[in-house]
Amino acid sequence: MNYDALPEGFSLYRNIDLNTDKVKTGMQVAAFVALLALIIPAAIVLPPWRTQAFVPITWMSGVYFLLFLAVSVFGYLLLHELVHGICFRVFGGGKARYGHQLPNYLYAASDRYIAKSRYLFIGLAPLVVLTILFGVVCVLVPQSWFWIPYFALAANVAGCAGDVYVCLFVLPRLPKDALVLDSGVAMQIFSREVA
Repeated sequence: MNYDALPEGFSLYRNIDLNTDKVKTGMQVAAFVALLALIIPAAIVLPPWRTQAFVPITWMSGVYFLLFLAVSVFGYLLLHELVHGICFRVFGGGKARYGHQLPNYLYAASDRYIAKSRYLFIGLAPLVVLTILFGVVCVLVPQSWFWIPYFALAANVAGCAGDVYVCLFVLPRLPKDALVLDSGVAMQIFSREVA
């Protein structure tokens, strides 16, 4: 179940702040490992016709390429949070709020108390949906542009480090009745049990 107000008998069980140094460092290491785990095997295993790099012919085409890459990365960030927002509506029953803590984060948040079982779908949706989307784009783009969607795919996997941390390492250890209040980069967990 999801609630607009905290149900009677529930109290704060745990705070999760993805900005704390220990968590942030762990997520950065996990993101770096994820990037390497995707990029190195692809460069080794993919047939040469898929790995020809885009080589700018002039300095101006190089500038356009870098601008396109920057716009693509920002677009990926927006898509990531939009997927969370859609899932807040579908699985959380409420409208998402969007915001930013530049230069580190864009975020989607909810004012509803969401059951941990439903929050798993919300948290992992960008990893699943965008990995499939960018994988399909990798297959469809001309060979000289292969690495742009592939780097977006790798950035997506790396960028989901916080989502994966919460969904696979925190939520399974919480009581069954746990409710999640997600404010973007921090969460409060509520339960009838005492921590």
